[in-house]
Amino acid sequence: MNAPQRQKLDGRQAMLAFQALIAANRDLAAVVTRVADEILEAEGVTPGERSLLMLVRRHRLLTVPRLAEHKGVSRQHVQVAANTLEKKGLLDLRPNPAHKRSRLVALTPEGVDLVKRIMTREGEVMTRVAAKLDPERTKIAADFLKEVLEKVGE
Repeated sequence: MNAPQRQKLDGRQAMLAFQALIAANRDLAAVVTRVADEILEAEGVTPGERSLLMLVRRHRLLTVPRLAEHKGVSRQHVQVAANTLEKKGLLDLRPNPAHKRSRLVALTPEGVDLVKRIMTREGEVMTRVAAKLDPERTKIAADFLKEVLEKVGE
């Protein structure tokens, strides 16, 4: 198969193409968010709670302040979410031998099961979609989006 011929775009055409890229990226993000929200709603957790559960899964035992640092949010924000997830039986807030007031956060067995279910369902969606896409073009698109992100951040 021949590579598509590249045509030179003038400044206006390039700007319009970039706007189309941004719009397509927003649309993709909205659809992915909707699908993720449906999975999470069925499991009874919010996206923020999912994020915290995944972070605790990755780091095993951390304090609320350390989790907040990893998430880039306030300690109070993480504490509220951790308290909610503890009430749902998904997190365990344990005594911290190194600090009397800053407890350690861990997944409960129910939390571990929930994380596995969420990851399985998300993986099924990604596998289904990936099977319909050309792997080489997907890699090229991902690399290009990384490049765009770098340029926008300059």
